[in-house]
Amino acid sequence: LRRWLTENASEIDRHPSAVCAMEMAVLDLLARRAGVAVEDLVGTPRLDRPLPVTAVYGSASAIAFHVQRWRFGRAGMGDAKLKLTGDPRRDAARARSLARRGRLRLDANNLWRDVRAAIAALAPLAPYAWAVEEPVAPRDWPGMAAVAQATGLAIILDESFATPADLAPAPAGAQWIANLRVSKLGGVLRTLDAVAAARRCGMGMIVGAQVGETSLLARAGLLAAAAAGQSLLGFEGAYGTHLLAHDIVRPSVTFDRSGRIAPAAFSAGWGLDPEPRLAQAFAAARVDAS
Repeated sequence: LRRWLTENASEIDRHPSAVCAMEMAVLDLLARRAGVAVEDLVGTPRLDRPLPVTAVYGSASAIAFHVQRWRFGRAGMGDAKLKLTGDPRRDAARARSLARRGRLRLDANNLWRDVRAAIAALAPLAPYAWAVEEPVAPRDWPGMAAVAQATGLAIILDESFATPADLAPAPAGAQWIANLRVSKLGGVLRTLDAVAAARRCGMGMIVGAQVGETSLLARAGLLAAAAAGQSLLGFEGAYGTHLLAHDIVRPSVTFDRSGRIAPAAFSAGWGLDPEPRLAQAFAAARVDAS
């Protein structure tokens, strides 16, 4: 499997999520046949401590923001990520409010193309946050470094980081954080390669998530978080049925009432089984197709 991934790297770079889905299925099959968890199969540690989950705040209306803040607060979730809107007053008010509760990082989603505009917008927010994700155009390394030096914020790499090789150009003079998303990186084994690359570069790591992802990717994210070890600076994901109408597997990998994921002894493979209604639907589809 590793050899195939290496030989087809350029193709995987174009279709990372599709390859991730196939690779996760192969790893599940191999691990189940061996009667071990996927962590044992690929040689990574298991999660050995409760994992705090980041509260993610979108750029929705003021009412939606306050509802989210109340719900996340009720779950005891202090670590937060705030999507920036570009509205100085709105972003400042929300950042100030969330900073009272715990550590805050910002997500700009390549909001600015002009570095000076990015610095002007982020400087007033810097007292409330410790990092910002992708403030300028993807792979604008001089621009991101300039933002870091002017604001004191660490820079989280997401769109600029799709393969381990993408980390090499990151210049000195800034604190860089690698955002690990298993589907973005093309699967579990390539994510582990990215963990090793980030560690060699002295970077901290965040395990990110796709919006509305199911427990399949959340489970893979737990493996990535355990592999990152002491370099892990934040974990997004595992929202499960807090966000989805229903999950597609059991058990649903999600945080508890304390806003944490407790270490679990997953059975062979990923330790997940299809949700019965989903399995019945696939069975019916096969009958119809025949």
